Amino acid sequence: MKTSAFLLFISLALLIYASINTYVFVRTFQALPATLPLRSFYVALFLLLAISFIAGRILEQNAPGALSTLLVWIGSFWFSMLLYGFLFCLTVDLIRLVHHIVPFLPQPVSSPPERIKSILLVLALMLIATLHIVGFLQARRLHIREISLTLPARQSSLSELHVAVASDFHLGTIIGRRRLQVILERLNQGQPDLVLLIGDILDEDPQSAIRQKLDEMLRLSLNPRLGTFAVTGNHEYIGSIHKTAPFLASAGITLLRDSIHTISNGLRLVGREDLAAERFFGQSRKPLGDILSGNTADLPLIVMDHQPARIQEAAEAGADLLLCGHTHAGQFWPINLIVNRLFRFAYGYGKMENLSVYVSSGAGTWGPPIRLSASPEVVHLRLHFQREKRL
Repeated sequence: MKTSAFLLFISLALLIYASINTYVFVRTFQALPATLPLRSFYVALFLLLAISFIAGRILEQNAPGALSTLLVWIGSFWFSMLLYGFLFCLTVDLIRLVHHIVPFLPQPVSSPPERIKSILLVLALMLIATLHIVGFLQARRLHIREISLTLPARQSSLSELHVAVASDFHLGTIIGRRRLQVILERLNQGQPDLVLLIGDILDEDPQSAIRQKLDEMLRLSLNPRLGTFAVTGNHEYIGSIHKTAPFLASAGITLLRDSIHTISNGLRLVGREDLAAERFFGQSRKPLGDILSGNTADLPLIVMDHQPARIQEAAEAGADLLLCGHTHAGQFWPINLIVNRLFRFAYGYGKMENLSVYVSSGAGTWGPPIRLSASPEVVHLRLHFQREKRL
């Protein structure tokens, strides 16, 4: 692994995390009644919440069990609680700053006594709790999205194909056997000819998935007649590709890493290495044109690429369909607004020149099992191959 890049990434993430925790702690601590037992309890509770995810992951590596699982669950929910706590505190502070410049609030609010601070704290907790209940329920509803697309047949013998597509399972401590069973049932609905998994199948280190025998579940459940294929995502690299690739192989999944596979002499399928390969390993991806140079068959071309960041390259290479994931459609509001600005195609179906693009919101969740933007999904593509009309 490219150690310097990984350490920089981790250091920056920890710095941001610590800064947000500190800000939220200070602002909420100020809203508490000035009683020593309550404030002492709050300090201990906040510290436990702030370190629970990191402590759980460390414990999971060295002594996995009920305690490590509990800490990871608590820490995962703390991420989203912290996000909305930060936004609430920031909103209150911005309103007070504007009032300081241009007074507009009534006196009791502009100079809040302890009672007003306590009311704001209770309102914040009620709002955050409501958002988490709604988000948890939405994350549990795994939708099936059915899409019909027409692609040029070229020299393919295929007339139609049923392809099940899913991304971003994030299998591990949070997304375990029960959730995977639901995903597999949705994938197998209608007996697809082909299953394509567009990266981030694992969350981090695969040990939790191995202990739960999730590879066995995948191998026994996914048996489409044309096979199951996958590409790497950034989390396959965060968890070390040297560990995640063998897991996928044991699950009976063919991993395409900057390689091409011809399916039933009717379709060319390219799987791209994730962009994280360069960030964490200094390993540059092959140009798509180089991958295609070894296979010039005049067949429909589908490209799988976890991150929707190289769409123009796929269009210029003559791909007919590009399948991506990664974005989770933001997963949380207002992260979805940021994601929409970062990616031209952040979620759903789009078109660039002759290239059809579909970016999935993913079947699982990262961090807390909540969603406050697009629902999780499994996509069933009904591909129809159109032949050129002869005069």
